[in-house]
Amino acid sequence: MATVCKIVQNIGVEMKDIIIGAATHKGKKRQINQDFYDCYIPRDPKEMKKGALLVLADGMGGYSGGEVASKMAVEILMNNYYDVSIKKKFKSMKSCFHMANISIMNKAVETPSLKGMGTTLTAVVIKNNKLYCAHVGDSRAYFVSEKGLIQLTQDHSYVASLVRQGVITEEQAETHPERNMITRAIGVTEDLEIDCLKKTIHPRKTPYLLICCDGLYREVDNQTIIDTIFSMEEPQSICDQLVLEANNNGGSDNITVIVAKFNHKNFVQRWFTK
Repeated sequence: MATVCKIVQNIGVEMKDIIIGAATHKGKKRQINQDFYDCYIPRDPKEMKKGALLVLADGMGGYSGGEVASKMAVEILMNNYYDVSIKKKFKSMKSCFHMANISIMNKAVETPSLKGMGTTLTAVVIKNNKLYCAHVGDSRAYFVSEKGLIQLTQDHSYVASLVRQGVITEEQAETHPERNMITRAIGVTEDLEIDCLKKTIHPRKTPYLLICCDGLYREVDNQTIIDTIFSMEEPQSICDQLVLEANNNGGSDNITVIVAKFNHKNFVQRWFTK
């Protein structure tokens, strides 16, 4: 199976009813890019049954550890999701998440310089008019409408837990000294908990899907993201502009963005067979 997106490439993939754009950048403060992403729209009838797959990982740990972990996580997921002999999408995704988790842990044991590496991992499958999301970490997936951003994922971070408990506000979380502390990641512990959610896609209400790392949402406010999406309209232009906005606002971290545009109410049913 050949994937259609690679790290450091800024690409766009287009079909009749869905358009996907993606962009990544190391930012202004980091020497290397520890993010990795990939997107795949199947054309083989057997693969079509399991839907299109969009994946983003934000690595952490040492100078090169995060780069290794994120790349491993995405490649293991992309290389195995369509081959796993499990029909149910969440079971397939979970199986691949666990494969990545164990592989990264073993790699860290084998290579002392990679000790402590890990990564977020957010994967979205689109099939018919349904979206399936598996998620670990603080990267995010959103539905986007002109009215706002609808966050589909829950951040697995220390400050997010404080916000949910009512200890601090969302505004205080933005400047909290422990805002970068992740509480759940791929490659850290064998006892991995994975969030899974299923949503119906309503292109007229929410015509866009946005997947991004914290390098975007910490630098660019929600209204600017919305304005950029609906003023530029085309996913690749949107991704390029959002990366530029994040860098213009400081670019303190790696920045990776994936945007999918849904064109019609029953869009997927016309190009994914059941």
